[in-house]
Amino acid sequence: MIMVKPNALTRPMSKVKAMASNKHKAGTTQQRGRQTAQARMLQVLGVLDGLISAGTARGDPTFIHNFRVASRRAHEVLHVGMLALAPSQRKALRHMVKKLRELRRAAGRVRDLDVLAENLTKLPTAQEPTHMTGQGAGRQRVLQRLCKNIYSFAADGRLKRVAGQIRQLPESHLIAKLNTRIERNHQSFSTLATTALAKPTDRHTHKLRIAGKRLRYALELLPRHTGRLTAALQALKTLQDTLGQRHDLEILRWHLQHMKRTTPSARVGLRQKQWKQMLHKTDDRIASLVQSFAANPSLRELMTSSAIHF
Repeated sequence: MIMVKPNALTRPMSKVKAMASNKHKAGTTQQRGRQTAQARMLQVLGVLDGLISAGTARGDPTFIHNFRVASRRAHEVLHVGMLALAPSQRKALRHMVKKLRELRRAAGRVRDLDVLAENLTKLPTAQEPTHMTGQGAGRQRVLQRLCKNIYSFAADGRLKRVAGQIRQLPESHLIAKLNTRIERNHQSFSTLATTALAKPTDRHTHKLRIAGKRLRYALELLPRHTGRLTAALQALKTLQDTLGQRHDLEILRWHLQHMKRTTPSARVGLRQKQWKQMLHKTDDRIASLVQSFAANPSLRELMTSSAIHF
């Protein structure tokens, strides 16, 4: 891989403080670029361990978001660990992967309800649509179980044990297994992208979004980030954001249709015409995002192995 200098811009010589600040930033970027794969993996595990061990308010939407992202990144580290560690050590890792997936799915249900509630407050109703029957109570039940299970997972100290095992592995061995994981993730991503382009339903694009996250988070573990790799990571993030917006709108659309069937319009200050207008507006936004997804030139480039340097 060809390294790209992190700071090739000419710094203004007239301001000493600005020059010193830029120099510090450049040094930090260079230091990050020199990180080993092992150091990156340990950092990912450390972030998740610190997050779930902090004892902060776990009902906060920010915590839910941070936990889901950190657990997905740790998911990739654990999969590399299953490839790199001895067979006798893999059973514990498989159990951790399964447990983290369960926690992440529960956090995802809480997050979906939070996004739905936020989208509903933006609707042009005569009064705020706070009638989400059972949704608030359902969120609280899921959240309580989630917090209890996260506390149990954190108290067990599993992440620290895995970090200790990874710390004992040679860098060359970790990189080889990381490349194997990246190749598998890329193959899955390309297959799902082909399906989603042919039939861009929410189910298919949502699966592609998850595959894109796995590929992106595995690529981030590589020890050196070239300009081409950085561009690929940004393209994956953009794709992830587009498909995430589409999925959120699909949830909103389903709820609007459910409300129309089960709730009298007068209860939320809506008339039949307003229901149709909101549904049409949501459909138009979904169609626009699907069109943007299908016309994305970066997607087809990402599907080819030449775009990713294994």
